[in-house]
Amino acid sequence: MGKKIWIILIVVFLLIASVGAYVYVSYVAEDNSSGSFESSGGSGSSGGSVGVYIPPPVLTKETLPAYFEKQALVQALPDDAVIALDFFDVVNGEWVVDNSYTLKRGSVAAGEATNPDLIITVNSKYLPEFGDFCGAIKKAKAKGDISFDMKLSTAAMMWKYKSVMKYRECFGF
Repeated sequence: MGKKIWIILIVVFLLIASVGAYVYVSYVAEDNSSGSFESSGGSGSSGGSVGVYIPPPVLTKETLPAYFEKQALVQALPDDAVIALDFFDVVNGEWVVDNSYTLKRGSVAAGEATNPDLIITVNSKYLPEFGDFCGAIKKAKAKGDISFDMKLSTAAMMWKYKSVMKYRECFGF
């Protein structure tokens, strides 16, 4: 019985790690989580380069798809991945979805996803902060303003999304 529990725990951990990896890839890999640094004034030598901080963009519901499409996380998704990203407002104590996006490999489209593997639901107040995807996700998670609904088993999610496991830290896993 103890061996079975360990196997289940490992599978659950890997699934959660996969989801985290997906989110992490879309922002952290490309813009170093809270902005990016570009080297300036160097000719390739390893010493003496000065970094210039480029703050993450402030996103809107119109600019989010184009920005996300460029992110490494979205590019690293499996070919048959479908993830729903829903933003909600709280109305009379209930979460009411007001904006939905469908994430697939290399594309992000406004609108509800059909048969998604994962549904990520996050408070709309974090949308402008999604230029720093990992930071926004971690902040929403800490405040209880996000939910993850997996439509596949943990083992199936871990296997399918193994290409984005390196981004699991974005989700705090």
